[in-house]
Amino acid sequence: MIILAVLFFTVNNKLYSEVISVKSKETLTVVELNKGDKVNFTLINGRTVSFELINCRVNIIFTTLDTLKKSGAMECTLYSMSCNVKIDGQEMKMVKYVPVQETYHKPYVVNGLTIWFDALKELSEYFNENHGKCTPAKDARFAFHDAGLQICPQELSNWYPVPENQIFIKDGYRGADSWLGTYYGADLHGGLDVNMPSNTPIIAPIDFDEHYFFNSLETGHHNNRWRGVRYWDNGDIWQLQVHHINELLVPQYQKLKQGQTYAHGAGVWCWYSPHSHFVFNVYQPEFQTWTLMDPWIIFWQIFENNKKKANLIRANIEPVAPAETGQKVFFSSKGSTPSIYGSEFEYFWSFGDGYTAITENPVHIFQNPGIYPITLTVRNGFSIASYTQHISVSGENINVTSFKITTEDEPSYRTRENWKTSTYGTDAGILNTLIFRSYQDSEHALEPKTVSIWFHKFAAEDSTNYPDDLYTIPQAVLPVYKHGNDWLDIERIPYDDHVDLKIKPNLDKVIVKWGLYEAYILINHDDAINAPQYIRVKLDFSYEQPGSSVIVDNLDKDCIKSDYFWLSPEHHWNISEGYNKNYCINAENKNGEFIRYIPNLAEGLYDVSLFGTAYQNTELAKKMGSFYVIVKHLNGTNKIKVEPQKSLYIGQFEFANGREGYVEIISDGAVGLILADAIKFQKKN
Repeated sequence: MIILAVLFFTVNNKLYSEVISVKSKETLTVVELNKGDKVNFTLINGRTVSFELINCRVNIIFTTLDTLKKSGAMECTLYSMSCNVKIDGQEMKMVKYVPVQETYHKPYVVNGLTIWFDALKELSEYFNENHGKCTPAKDARFAFHDAGLQICPQELSNWYPVPENQIFIKDGYRGADSWLGTYYGADLHGGLDVNMPSNTPIIAPIDFDEHYFFNSLETGHHNNRWRGVRYWDNGDIWQLQVHHINELLVPQYQKLKQGQTYAHGAGVWCWYSPHSHFVFNVYQPEFQTWTLMDPWIIFWQIFENNKKKANLIRANIEPVAPAETGQKVFFSSKGSTPSIYGSEFEYFWSFGDGYTAITENPVHIFQNPGIYPITLTVRNGFSIASYTQHISVSGENINVTSFKITTEDEPSYRTRENWKTSTYGTDAGILNTLIFRSYQDSEHALEPKTVSIWFHKFAAEDSTNYPDDLYTIPQAVLPVYKHGNDWLDIERIPYDDHVDLKIKPNLDKVIVKWGLYEAYILINHDDAINAPQYIRVKLDFSYEQPGSSVIVDNLDKDCIKSDYFWLSPEHHWNISEGYNKNYCINAENKNGEFIRYIPNLAEGLYDVSLFGTAYQNTELAKKMGSFYVIVKHLNGTNKIKVEPQKSLYIGQFEFANGREGYVEIISDGAVGLILADAIKFQKKN
């Protein structure tokens, strides 16, 4: 499609704001904005999404440098970029972390527009640009494309062999050289490095109209730097580059076909480890500029295409449009595919406002304005996948008959903030789930968990026959068993404004005590908005018997953490080591974030301690302050302040058989760096 770019300027207290109007095209649209600037992006369906940059900032999360901009061979700096934007009249925040595993994230998708938050001009105040110009000329740089389109008209394929369909920061040169990564702690990295064996095949991911070395050993340079050029029909030009090439397999200055192996990479001028350096450069005739962008965008599209071609399970939400409070919004899972494995296909929706659905194409009504993350998780009996798209909701708060389901017992009931995206390769899982954990053939009774149903009754003038309370409705609470039958005990406890449900599996009614059992508790009210709702209950019997000396690591399946806040650094020197060579740190001092460690313990008295080599790291220790842990044990729950520089010991607690207890590191009240490595549970003799 042809781009229409119209610029408008208004003067306000000597400040200029710009409005850029563009139409969706077959290639990525890259735009730089100053605070107050707007983009009106018209999608292929004719609807226009408005995007305004309000403010932005850089935050240094962690550094080993004594002085910023003064680099050192062993140094490391981690930082975040954030911006506040307004999309179709509603505000949200966007965040990008660098250089950690969370750098490789999924894009934001809002009202059918895919948005890549790329870079901030403010970075130049904290870092040098000794590896190519990579900061924007204006305050912030973004890339946009219609959520119904790929980033270019030709379907991208592998740039090098990647069987995992993932890039890991630990495989970046020095564990730090992502796009805008902090080389030597102080220099921005103008590309994306991936460690790989020398002579790894380098493959054309698209057709190239020409290709050549623009630096080479033969011409007296210290590196072989290759460039492929693609001239798109709409006038855009893409340059894809790979540096550290060992040898070129195809003569220069001719066309390359997609899928053609044209070079062997990762060999020339590689120093610490063999690696290839990838660069993505875009020219757009309407802006008459060349712009360097994060090559992760290319790899993201490649990996998405690979999964589709491999018939892997895929979750998809048809692009949504802005909504109004009180309006019915129709969601579609069209494009979700169950893959070649498994026959059962289930849908689990979370609407970002505390409500959920388990139908293929649900209808939902939002009661309050804002921007909400809509997450669809699909399951086929073999694997699961999830996808999140945001929707803006305008209008006034509406007062209607409604109820909401909450619980303090399960992290999956905590509402996801709209600024959070997901690290690529991770899935949201199935939200709003009560999980009971036991072990194979256990006869040990499980503790009940409490779910609260908060009922709001709106007495409209024409309303009649409203019951006084939700719990008086016949069949308001109805268990439906997916596996097994009648193994849930449910006690209803009424209060003035809500009903508590005490829910507990009755193991005497579970015939085979291994594997997984599921049930749904349907909650209904004929007059309530978004009814019925459900509570998913999962009973998980572990095949592992309880132990008396147990270490739970942050990478274990029985460690649950809030997404896209806890960062996983993999720097190869100063801050590299943790238990199993991995640990997490907090992105900032912010309340509401958690990491929960769930051990499988034999009944008894235990010493509980923070554990892992990361706590002995000198550079990390300098930044650590104090933080709190929640310990759920046989006799209750305790909140304990820990100061890792003084002691790793948390305390002595009694635990029941199985996996009902936990230790949860929380961000609330933390001072300085929170370090979450592993937790050790050692039974007393």
